[in-house]
Amino acid sequence: MVKLEFSTEQKIREVAFRDFLEKGYEATNLRDISKEVGIKASSIYFYYKSKKDLFVKIYDSICYEQMEKIKKIVELKEGLPAKEVLYLVFLNRLQTCINYSAPFKFLLRYRLFPADELQNETRDRYKNWQDEEFNVLQPIIVSCIASNDINQRINEKVFFQKYKRLENEHINEMLIAGIVIAEDEIESNWKNFWERS
Repeated sequence: MVKLEFSTEQKIREVAFRDFLEKGYEATNLRDISKEVGIKASSIYFYYKSKKDLFVKIYDSICYEQMEKIKKIVELKEGLPAKEVLYLVFLNRLQTCINYSAPFKFLLRYRLFPADELQNETRDRYKNWQDEEFNVLQPIIVSCIASNDINQRINEKVFFQKYKRLENEHINEMLIAGIVIAEDEIESNWKNFWERS
C-alpha cells in the first residue's frame, strides 16, 4: 500500500478547512491547527499572513478547483449541442456535490453566514468567481440563444442567473436536507427550466 506524504502547508490547509467548516471562522484557532499539524504556532505565519489569509486561500482553492472542472467539461464536449454541454456541466456539479459535499457545504456556510470580518471578502470573491463562471459559459449560452433553445429576447446574464438559481436550488436542497435528488426529478426540473426560459 502506497502512503501519501503531505507537505506541512497541505496539512495546515486540511486541518483549517475542517475546522472552518465544522467550528466556524470565529472558533477556529491557529494554535489548535498548528498543534494538530505538529508545528509551532508561529510556523503557520511562514505560510500564511493571518487566519483570514488562510481562509481566503482555502476559499479560492475550492472555487478554482470547481471552475477547472467546468472548463474541462466545456472543452471536452466541444462539438456537442450547447444545451447538452450545459446539461453536462449541471449534472457534473450535482454529482460532485453528491460524491464530495464538504467544499459545497463550506461555500454555502460562508455565503449565508460569513463572519463579520469576512463579509466583504466573501461577497467580493463570490461575485468574482460567478463572473468567471459566466465568462466560461457565455459562449454556450450565446449558442443556446442562436439555436432557439431559449428565448432570444433574454439577456445572456439573466439566463446565467436563472441557470445558477436552478443549480443552487438542487445543491442547497441536497446539502440542507441531506438527500440525493432522483435522476428523473433532475431531468424533469431541467426540462421545465428550458420550457420557462
